Amino acid sequence: MEFSLFDKEKKIVEQAEKLIAKQECDPEEIRDFLAVFIDAFRRCYQEQKCLIRISDRLQEQLLETKKELLIKTDQLKRQAKDLKALNENFASEIAARKRIEEKLRIMANRDALTKVYNRRRFLEFLEMEVKKVKRTNKALCLMILDIDKFKNINDQFGHAVGDQALCHFTTVVSSGIREIDVFGRLGGEEFGVILPETSREEALVVAERLRSMVEKRGLISAMGNINITVSIGIAELRAGESGERLIARADAAMYVAKQNGRNRVEIA
Repeated sequence: MEFSLFDKEKKIVEQAEKLIAKQECDPEEIRDFLAVFIDAFRRCYQEQKCLIRISDRLQEQLLETKKELLIKTDQLKRQAKDLKALNENFASEIAARKRIEEKLRIMANRDALTKVYNRRRFLEFLEMEVKKVKRTNKALCLMILDIDKFKNINDQFGHAVGDQALCHFTTVVSSGIREIDVFGRLGGEEFGVILPETSREEALVVAERLRSMVEKRGLISAMGNINITVSIGIAELRAGESGERLIARADAAMYVAKQNGRNRVEIA
C-alpha cells in the first residue's frame, strides 16, 4: 500500500530520532537513511511544486470566475435598469390610457361645450328614473328649458359669444339645482332637468327660482353685458307614462311659455 508524503515523513523523522539516540551509528545504516531522506525530500519538493501549480490554477480560475461574476453583475444591473425604465414607461402608458379612457367616457356622456350631460345620457337617466317611479310610486318631474332668442345673440355678437352664453347659462342653472337632479343639453339652446321625488308644485318653485337667476345674472363678455332669459316647461310623470311622452308634454309646455311672452314658466 502506497503511503502519503506525510506518513513517510513521519516515519523518516522517527527513524532519524532513533539514529540520534544510538550511541554507535553504523555508517551503512546512516547512508541508507540519507538515501531515504533525500528521496523523501525530493518527493516533498515535487509535490510542493505540484501543489503550487494547482494553487496557481485555482487562483486563475478564481480570478476568471470573479471576472465572470463582475460581468454578469454588470449585465444584471443593466437589465434591472432597463426593466425599471420599461416599468416606468409601462406605468406612464397605463396612466395615459386611463386619461384617454376617462376623456372618452366624458365625451360619451357629456356635452363637449357645456360639460353637462348630453342628450343620449340624459335620456338614459330619465328612463332609469321612470322605472324607479314604478317601484317607489314617488313623484317625478321634468323641466325643459330653452334660452330665449338665442339666435339673436349669435347673429349680433357671433358664435364665440353664443358659446360663452351657453356655458354661462349652464353654470347658473347648475348652481340652482340639487345634486340628485340631472341636468343635460338636449340640443342647441334647449336643456332638460330631471327632478326626482318632486311634485308639480315643488318643480314650479325650482323653475321660478332658475328663471329668476338666469334673468338676474347676465353674461359679461368682451362685447358688453348680455341679458339672458329662459322659457321653462314642466311636466309631472303620470301613471304608466313613458319618458318620451313626458318629454313631449314638458316640451309643449315650454312652447306655451314662448307663445305667452317668454321668460316665464308653464306647467303641462
